[in-house]
Amino acid sequence: MTHEELVTKIKTPNEFFGVKYAPDWQHVALLAVVELHKSDGHFCVECSHDVDYLFNYPCKTIQTIEEHLK
Repeated sequence: MTHEELVTKIKTPNEFFGVKYAPDWQHVALLAVVELHKSDGHFCVECSHDVDYLFNYPCKTIQTIEEHLK
């Protein structure tokens, strides 16, 4: 999924036992991590920062978050 789709999924109210609830502090923290690992078009900005290697987007961090949000 794209960076924008992932951010939207995190910000969207969830449903738990039929009751919708707004994103809480955990979602805010997760969103901060996702924002750090945003794409510059092809590469992860955070993982490629100050290194000699460019890490493709989605990086392992984003892949793990996406897997757990399925």
